[in-house]
Amino acid sequence: MESSVKYKFWTVVMIQHENKVLLLNRQHDDFKGFIPPGGKVEFPESFVEGAIREVKKKRDLK
Repeated sequence: MESSVKYKFWTVVMIQHENKVLLLNRQHDDFKGFIPPGGKVEFPESFVEGAIREVKKKRDLK
């Protein structure tokens, strides 16, 4: 019996500057509230590359 397993990898990034922490105010679907930036890692990128991409995407950074 063969079975296939599908994996999804996600990142969560904590960014602190002095006494401030970056949080996103998520106000859609059933998961509302302040959360750290992050998201799905896209194959074949690394976890670090995925984390950087997601932070830039969520904060409109270049």
